[in-house]
This record gives sequence, structure tokens and C-alpha cells, in this order.
Amino acid sequence: MKILLELIRLVLPVAIVAGGVVAYSAISSQKKEPEKTEIKEVIPLVETVPVTVHPHSLDIHLDGSVVPHREISMSAEVAGMITMKAPECRAGRFVKAGTLLVEIDSRNYRLEVERLTEEVKQAEATLKELDVELQNVDALLDIAHEETLLRQRELRRILALNQQSATSETAVDEARRMEMNARNSTLTLQNQSRKLEASRARLQSARNLSATKLKQAELDVEKATVRAPIDGVIVSESVEQNSFVQPGTLLFAIDDTSAAEVRCSLRMEELEWVLRQAPTASPSSGNEPVSHSLDYELPQTSATVTYRSKLGDVRWEGKLTRFEGIGVDERTRTVPCRILVENPREKIKATADTPYSGPRALVRGMFVSVVLHTHPGQTLLSIPEVAVQPGNQVFCVRDDKLKIVALKEISLTDGYVLTPVNQDGLREGDQVVVSPLIAPLDGMSVRVEKAASTPKVAGR
Repeated sequence: MKILLELIRLVLPVAIVAGGVVAYSAISSQKKEPEKTEIKEVIPLVETVPVTVHPHSLDIHLDGSVVPHREISMSAEVAGMITMKAPECRAGRFVKAGTLLVEIDSRNYRLEVERLTEEVKQAEATLKELDVELQNVDALLDIAHEETLLRQRELRRILALNQQSATSETAVDEARRMEMNARNSTLTLQNQSRKLEASRARLQSARNLSATKLKQAELDVEKATVRAPIDGVIVSESVEQNSFVQPGTLLFAIDDTSAAEVRCSLRMEELEWVLRQAPTASPSSGNEPVSHSLDYELPQTSATVTYRSKLGDVRWEGKLTRFEGIGVDERTRTVPCRILVENPREKIKATADTPYSGPRALVRGMFVSVVLHTHPGQTLLSIPEVAVQPGNQVFCVRDDKLKIVALKEISLTDGYVLTPVNQDGLREGDQVVVSPLIAPLDGMSVRVEKAASTPKVAGR
């Protein structure tokens, strides 16, 4: 038995290996070679739309907030107690230009007007007295001139007689004395006349000074009444009746409602589209020098301002007029600018069917949408936004070959991308891919199926 077990232990592994070799040989003899099939190239099918010329203005969509066209702060120009504050002088009230809003106690100023009025009258009376005195001196001076001439003729006669020894030396001396007295009287009257003229000039200057002070006092009386300088809305009030104010004390602030402005910001690429417009130059002779101020001004660009509410949209007409300051905002890297709405109470239309019950005018603080209607001086190509791939690339199909075109200058408007014509080889009529494409390569073959309708996505 022991010998049998030893024999099985030696023979069994050999038998197993031999059986495996026989089985492998049998299976290998029955295996067929796999058939070789030719792999055909799969050409992707793409949908395309044609590139068209944009026939309209280039609309730039912005967001903004309404700010006052002008805010005027009215301050007291004279000191005194406020004796009257009109009911209209309250925040939120609309007032017309010229409406009396505040009165300051003007009794002291009126008394000053009366005092200076009397002072001017006294100066004028003194001037009249001086004029009479001047007339009298002039009359006496005429007489003195005649007296001097008479004494000079008498002296010449006495001298002639003295040469003939017909008179004494005493008579000659007396004649000389009389002639000298006449000349002295004339000189005295002349000095008096010049002194009176100087006094008259001094009194006239004093009269003019009093008259100037009188005008200042009358102006102070006028300043004691404060009226609305413009049609507008009172936005703040700082004083009450019976309070005392000093010159410079803020009384109230008023917003100008004759116009409104919208503060918004342009990205640099949007600003470039605005600046590309043809400038609106005024007629000139052609010899006028170029104004450097044009380098800091924006072309007048029409705009539509829209206020949206649950009851509908309300629109106003406006225009881009100016930068807000100069330079780029360091935080947002955008250029602040202003849209002027000349008629904030004249709405274009309300789109809702029900009557609009919101604000009737464009007022400060409203958040609005702005559309700038620019007219760049070059032809623009229009491409559906869905055709633009990441990196501002489009897949253009020419002769059933794919061409990848990179766009450098683009603008979004109403679901379309606009780019200048002849930009990077893109032309009118080119077919651009609007369907998904896996692993696109420049120059690869594609099959074209034109889209049934132009895909469109909502603009921003």
C-alpha cells in the first residue's frame, strides 16, 4: 500500500501536465484568424448660419442710477432771526422759481437804509451850498480881475505923469500899493475857489460812498427774503422759524427738475465704440484752430433710459453728454459718464396694459437701464452669440473645411456678437458653426447642415 501511494504521488503530476498540453494543442488547432475590417473616417455633421452685415446702430446696454442735474444749496447771506418759513419749504415739496420760502428779520437793515438815505440827502444839500458859495466866489473873482486891471491902468498913468514931473513920488507909491492890493485880493479869491473845488470833490466822494453804503443796505434788505432760485424739489431743510442764523448758514437744498442725469459706467471696449463715432462738428470757416478740449469730450450719443416696475416699463429719451470727472475708476476699471435727460417728465410710453401708477418723472435714486445707440463709422458683421466659442473664437466653414477664427474686437447686443468687417479674415456670407463640435481642429473636414432658424440668446 505504501508503494502504491508513492507511485501515485510521482505519476499524477506528470499525467496532469500531459493532459493540459494535449488539451491546449486541440484547442489551438480549432482557432480561426480574426477577419480584418477597414475603418472608415467619420466626418462630423455641423449646423451653420451665415455671417451678415449689421444694418442698425450698435446698442450698448448699461445700468445706471438717476442723479440730480443740479443741486443748489441756499444759505443765509445776512444775520438775523427767521421771521417766516413758508409751508412749501419742506423736504419733498415742489416749488416754482421765485416762490418766497424764508424771511429773515430785516428791521435793522431797513433802519440802516433810512439812515443812509438821510446821509446821502445831507451830502447832496452840502454840495448844493458849496456850489452856491463857489458861484459867489467866481463872481467876486471877476470883480477882482476888473479891479486889478483898473489899478494897473491907473498906475501906468501915474508913472507917465511922474516922468513929466507932474506928480510926486508919494502918489506913485500909493498907486503901486493900490495895484498890489488888487492883485492880492484876486489871488486870495483864486485860492478860495480852488479850496472850495477840493472840498466839493471830497464831499462828492463822501456822497458817493454813502450812496454805495445805501445800495449795500438795500441789498441786505433784499437778501433777507430767500426765494426759490429754480423750479425744483426741496430735498433738505436745515432751519426752523424763530431760529437765528449767521451768514453762510445752510437754509435748504433744492434739486433742479428741469432736467435729470443718469450716472453709469462704460467698459473700455464700450468706450472705444463710442469714440469711433463721427464727431458732430459745428460749421466753421475752416481757419479756426483745432480745440484740444475735444480730446476730453464724448460724441453726443442718443440713449434710451428705461425704468422697470411690476406695472410695466417707462422710457425717456436722453443723450450721452460728458465724462463724470476724468480718468478711469480704480476699483472697477470703468469710465464713469453722464446721460442727460432734458425732459424728465416727458415719458416715451408705458408698455403695460394697465395705467402706470409709478413715478411720473425721472427722479434721483432710481435704478434704470440705459441703451446707447452708437453709430460707429465702419461696417459691422453680426454673428449669433451661440456661435462664439471660448476665447472669442468662431468655427468658420469654407469648402467643407473647418477654419478657426479668433475675434479681437466684439460687442454683445440683443443676443448677437458684432465685430468689424475684415476682422481677422471673417467676411460677409461666411458660414459659422452653431452646433456642438467635439475636438475641433483647424482644417478638418465637416459636413454642413444649415440651421433651420438662427439661434439666439438673450442679450445682457
